[in-house]
Amino acid sequence: MARTNTEIAVQPRPRLFYGWVIVGVVFTASLVGAASGFDMLAVLLKPMSESLGLSRTAALLPATIATGVSAVAGFFLGPLVDRYGPRRVMVACSLLGVGVLLLLSRMSAAWQFYVLFGLGIGILRPGLWGLPGMSALAHWFIRRRGRATALASAGMGVSALVMIPIGQAVASAFGWRAVWLMLAVMMLALVVPAAAFFMRGRPEEMGLRADGEAPAAPGGTAGALPADQVNRGEDWQAREAVRTRAFWLIAVAFGLSMLPVGGLWLHALAFFTDGGLSPTQASFAMAATALGTLPGRLVWGIIGERVPSRWCILISTAATGAMLLLIMSAHHPLTATLAMALWGLAQAGLIQQQMQVWPDYFGRRHIATITGRALPVQMLGSAAGPLLAARMYDVSGSYTITFIVFMAAHALGAVAIFFAKPPRRAAPAGTA
Repeated sequence: MARTNTEIAVQPRPRLFYGWVIVGVVFTASLVGAASGFDMLAVLLKPMSESLGLSRTAALLPATIATGVSAVAGFFLGPLVDRYGPRRVMVACSLLGVGVLLLLSRMSAAWQFYVLFGLGIGILRPGLWGLPGMSALAHWFIRRRGRATALASAGMGVSALVMIPIGQAVASAFGWRAVWLMLAVMMLALVVPAAAFFMRGRPEEMGLRADGEAPAAPGGTAGALPADQVNRGEDWQAREAVRTRAFWLIAVAFGLSMLPVGGLWLHALAFFTDGGLSPTQASFAMAATALGTLPGRLVWGIIGERVPSRWCILISTAATGAMLLLIMSAHHPLTATLAMALWGLAQAGLIQQQMQVWPDYFGRRHIATITGRALPVQMLGSAAGPLLAARMYDVSGSYTITFIVFMAAHALGAVAIFFAKPPRRAAPAGTA
């Protein structure tokens, strides 16, 4: 019997939507990338500074350089991602990462540390998973973007949970050079092939549609969205986005929130060991952050599909600032572990929303370029946080003043995001 036109038009859906493969690629890149950057630097801060004869301020200067390089690199990498696709940029940066990590394992002078970590690792964050991963996820997912970005960015949480204790054990047994060599092997074995063989920038390249669903009916919408997230799916040019107040308020809010996040993370192990914890106890307390961030990302991601991004960022910013007070008073292994887990749960919303809010506000087509334009402002906090904390410690011998400054930064960030309402294009002249 001949099939009807309706039967011919209906195509069976694949059992596995390829967008989830993209999530796996970004997850892998974020896991190895985060371990290759600030996560492992937090573990190796003391042994490397002692080996290279550096103070804590001097040892963290490469982290500041790397953050500044990330901001500048993102400005240029964003248009490349939009033009050539995420796969090419991710493959190139992962190969660069292999070389940089190998050279870090062989360095013997402080200037080499500044160049390799500052420049090399600085490029990896936006080029490896930041801009390519966010761009790909923004194109592959719309209605399920929250949970997709949450699962993909969970690689950073897994890095804290798994790679920090592993790095501590490897450094204790074989020295800090072996840790960088281990990361180079992981980059070559995991990230390079995943990016080269499985990354695809847009579902249309494979004859698919975002979320794996059929197109909406004429005049319809692709699923129920929060009423005031009117820009989700509406594509803005980069030059249009940077002229909106929302763009700058979001960038400033993230910049202020990253001041404590970056600063605390790189100093947490030193802070806890200065307070009487052993290196092993401190590393497990830091790893406990993942106990909050891993479920927290998924929770925040699902909430972000139903609640406007602005409110998610506001709540998580305020909660993260409040958790700093708990960490500040944690001087026992159990309380330190609990405090870091709660801090991870709170700041999971901040990290997850950094990948979700930009396409929610400004669409998908030029999202890597738009995000790259915001990176200099966002990264300013990341650059200043570690160096500020280190300098205050070197001067006062304590992190107390730093915690107070960090809590104030969260409060200001919450105020900024409160006023970052989604922008609307002005109606053409003569239209109602």
